[in-house]
Amino acid sequence: MYEVMADGSLPAVDFSDGRGSIPDSEHKSLTNIHPKGFFIRHPPAPHKLDEDLTPESKLFQTIHMGAAVVDASRWTLIVDGLVERPFSINIEQLRQMPSQTVTSFHECYGSPINPPTKNVWRIGNVQWTGVPLRYLLSIARPDLERGLFVWSDGLDSGTFAGVTTDRYQKDLPIEKALSCEVLVAYEMNGQSLTKERGGPVRLVVPGWFGTNSTKWLCRLSVQTTRSMGPFTTVFYNELDPSDSEGIRRRPVWRVEPNSMIVRPRPDEVVLGPGYVEGWGRAWGEDEISRVEISLDGNTWKEANVALRKQFEWQLFTFRVQVDRSVTAARPEETSEIYTAVTTNATAKYFSHREEFSFDQRGFSTILRNEAGPLFEGQNARRLRTNTHPGAVRFTPELPKWKQDAIASFEMVTYTKIFLQFPYSFWPQTQYLYYADPVERGYYPLFQPLDLPGVLEGSNILIATVVNGEAYRVEQQSEAETRSEIMEVLRKMFKDKDVPDPMDIYYARWTQEPWSYGSYSNWPPGVSARTHQHLRENVGRVLFAGEATSPQFSGFLHGAYYEGKRAAESIASCLRGPRWGDCDFSK
Repeated sequence: MYEVMADGSLPAVDFSDGRGSIPDSEHKSLTNIHPKGFFIRHPPAPHKLDEDLTPESKLFQTIHMGAAVVDASRWTLIVDGLVERPFSINIEQLRQMPSQTVTSFHECYGSPINPPTKNVWRIGNVQWTGVPLRYLLSIARPDLERGLFVWSDGLDSGTFAGVTTDRYQKDLPIEKALSCEVLVAYEMNGQSLTKERGGPVRLVVPGWFGTNSTKWLCRLSVQTTRSMGPFTTVFYNELDPSDSEGIRRRPVWRVEPNSMIVRPRPDEVVLGPGYVEGWGRAWGEDEISRVEISLDGNTWKEANVALRKQFEWQLFTFRVQVDRSVTAARPEETSEIYTAVTTNATAKYFSHREEFSFDQRGFSTILRNEAGPLFEGQNARRLRTNTHPGAVRFTPELPKWKQDAIASFEMVTYTKIFLQFPYSFWPQTQYLYYADPVERGYYPLFQPLDLPGVLEGSNILIATVVNGEAYRVEQQSEAETRSEIMEVLRKMFKDKDVPDPMDIYYARWTQEPWSYGSYSNWPPGVSARTHQHLRENVGRVLFAGEATSPQFSGFLHGAYYEGKRAAESIASCLRGPRWGDCDFSK
């Protein structure tokens, strides 16, 4: 425990003879709750969390019942419970006490209603300044035989997830409360705490999830039992992984080892063959000693991990050898069953009549001009087209079953490259294949369009690349792509006089802000029931696209039919059942 003062005297605090003689005066500083209700601000994607110290603008924010508006000049902290000397202090008295600065990762657990099943990466690295909690407890002299927990009360109150409470209250085991890193903080990153960050004073518990760091702190109470408030009994409890029966629950306290890659960024195309260098962050209540990196989920390589300073996140770096074969889609990444279903349905559903259509203006122009009215006025707030997972954030969050369904499917890229030649030099067959001896997925498929009954005399050849190769091609110039394709064609037709193409064209789906890819991929092991969840509406929010089509996922006409289904459902609610089924709540 801390000595009270260097000269042996007591600090300037307001002592009381007993628990009952200290009134609930801490609430005199509360002037309002504004704004009221739940609020969350998501952090940027991991590749944007590239500063060692996370600025306020990039730090996640979670407010459960509303933000407490506190008059700092009237703020009071009461320390009581099973202590020998209960006392209260104001903000000036607190700032005159011995202070400490701790740099620590700060992580949000995620939704307490639907606990996360995967990384949410609501994290930052923050510098806190305040008075060590154990110093305040040393003044109060807790009964360490009976006092097993320290309760912390916040000034916020209201309703969260249908549960109403007069305060936000959490607890800490006395051992954690007495550890040197736990602070009663009044500064973040060198600045006084704002209202949004729990100011004027909050609790900070490094190494534990942010829910334990009570904001708008007003009382610390040493008690024998755990707090009975809803944020300890109802919310923020999870299944204990050590329970083989999956019944026992434990409080959301300590942060288990976790990590994220910052560079390369998600979906970044890494050109190979060669070596690629990257880096990331690792963190946990305990110092991280080992991080391993894998390209395929089977072979792992150990990264270099920096030593930890205080409780901050740790830098790790790696250098891995990349073969371009890892950038093309592999068979094991796609469900054979459901891909066959959608392909066969497409082949049998339509006639042999040519249904191919095109528009020289491109899809972006069609959407912005011909569908322009849909993007104007109030409609602009209601319509979202071809949304890539993560491109749209929902407040409040989507239910867990919907989030899980969306996360189960992938957006991939399928790029068709059209080349027109002065004459054809290829055989009159539907498909031409190329198997590169080194690089998987390197221009493996060509399709002539000058076949009888198609576009005779056009001398057009289509080259196809997918997934990582498609990302790579769409990021480079047409001249580079043309050069690569011509090298392949001249290998395929060594005995032919292969001319240079007169023209080349391909769409860049991955760079369109309304698509970020071409089509969805149905991974192996994902059930039809999960796909149905992907398709289902959430209240008045409908989901439609090729990804939601049970018959034609992965095909453009799947998007058409699903959009038609959603439109008819909306029309039926507005104009009557003759338009379709009104199957969502108004």
